[in-house]
Amino acid sequence: MNELNQLIKTFELLEQYLGSPHDNNALIHNSQILEFDEQEQLNNNHLDAIKKWGYFEYFIPEDLGGKFKSLQSSFILTRAISRRDLTLSVALGINFLASLPIWLSRCEAMKKMHAANLHERKISAIALTEKAHGSDLSAIEVVAESVDSGWLLNGEKWCINYATLGDTITILCRTHKKNGPLSFSLFYIDKQKINGGMIPLAKLPTHGVRGLDISGVQLNDLHLPLQAIIGSKGQGLFLTYKTLQVSRLLCSSFTLGGSDTALRMALDFSLNRKLYQKMVFDLPVVRQRLAECFCLQIMQDCVALSVVRAASVAPGNLTIWSAMVKFFTPLLAEKIIEQCGLILGARGYLRTEAFGLFQKIKRDTQVVGLFDGSSEVNLYLISSNLISQVQLRENSPESLTDKAQTIFDFEKDIPPFNGESLHLFAQQADCILMNLNQLVCPVMTPQIDKILNCLARFDRQLLDLNHEGAFEANSLEAYRFAETYCWLFAASCILQVWFYNQDKLPQPLQNIAWLGMSIDLIIKKIDGCFVAADKEQEQGVIKSMLWFYEHNQMFSPLNLSIVN
Repeated sequence: MNELNQLIKTFELLEQYLGSPHDNNALIHNSQILEFDEQEQLNNNHLDAIKKWGYFEYFIPEDLGGKFKSLQSSFILTRAISRRDLTLSVALGINFLASLPIWLSRCEAMKKMHAANLHERKISAIALTEKAHGSDLSAIEVVAESVDSGWLLNGEKWCINYATLGDTITILCRTHKKNGPLSFSLFYIDKQKINGGMIPLAKLPTHGVRGLDISGVQLNDLHLPLQAIIGSKGQGLFLTYKTLQVSRLLCSSFTLGGSDTALRMALDFSLNRKLYQKMVFDLPVVRQRLAECFCLQIMQDCVALSVVRAASVAPGNLTIWSAMVKFFTPLLAEKIIEQCGLILGARGYLRTEAFGLFQKIKRDTQVVGLFDGSSEVNLYLISSNLISQVQLRENSPESLTDKAQTIFDFEKDIPPFNGESLHLFAQQADCILMNLNQLVCPVMTPQIDKILNCLARFDRQLLDLNHEGAFEANSLEAYRFAETYCWLFAASCILQVWFYNQDKLPQPLQNIAWLGMSIDLIIKKIDGCFVAADKEQEQGVIKSMLWFYEHNQMFSPLNLSIVN
């Protein structure tokens, strides 16, 4: 059994352990989730139950006694928690984010120490941002001064998840007065081993994820030993930017879980609510909304899963791929939740009763878009790579089919994730987009041709602008190109997921109705034109969605059975 199939089995075991979210006798259920959200608290019993199950072991590399081999583990298992309570999922996920700089460094002693802390189920935080500078990490002011006995840290970190309640903190500090890529370093703070110098700041009230300890720390001559530095002096930004490539990608686990539950709620409501003397589900506008939401859900899953696997196969391109996933999946999740809210009507606003969880999902999902760089930050990362990618596609003679097949064929094992192979700039042609030319499948030819024509037009327009010296990566026009690139990338992902897994997908997705509707939605988004609904295609999508609902399966290209 390959790694992916083993993780699917583990996902099902976690589902059974957690129980039905609708059962008040289950380990984690909706009424408790809403109760603690109203109190703006995290349910520590829920947190302890997940720890006890062994969830943290999937954050620890295999060579350190854990079960982390590739990013597939966190991506898949996190969804079992996210579909119930996104606040709890984020609280747990921060541990992997805080661990990544350590795993990416070459500090063997620190790796062993941190792995021991995770084995003991200690919570880790990562402190990057400051109130005056937001996402501009090159402007931070927290200083780590070298002294004979180690380091002295001074300054304030703000809007940090688990800053107060966390056991350890991975913190980015300035270690040189002048700005530059080597002016920053990362440090490891174990709160049990410090003697004063750290003052927790008040919890920040937030719109979503209300139960999280979003706070900060004030550092006043906090003394750390020499060996508290992660990597070596000056590596801080390098390690941080590599870390963010991974964390941006894995944020998709949060949005996928939340939007899956929202869609399930809206579908359940429509099947059981009578309006105007017929079931809500039978209203044409509702059926069409649900069909489109289902396609968007499968689409965002295909994109995220493809890049999760690609991170092991072609890590050099993760810098642009992760930015696309981070822009794209919150966008689609929020669109799905918005449309589901229209179906639920007033019930989408209530904080109690059967659908009270919906408003929490809506608030929590909106926050995910801000994690690890806002949409605007990610669009800039994409736009700054567009010209080089067009040129690489135009000039690359290399066949990338083998890489693409390993990425997309779910029966193939991917290599272990190697963070040392990450780059700050994409240096290779995008094998996911380039391989679209190699697909030969008569039943898919119309869809493939539509996307290839859009991609050819996109490349011509970009090259013309660049030739005229009119392309500016931080312009609004460039951001629009970046958005289009994301949609083209999404089309390439869904086409190849289907092509390489025709007989391995959940039974209803082996039919191409969802594929046709998804491509039509993408073309409509790219061209801004009206595409008339294909009623036969829509009916096929509706049947597929009902199959997932009736068989208690997540709306996913993976066979993920849930307890509902």
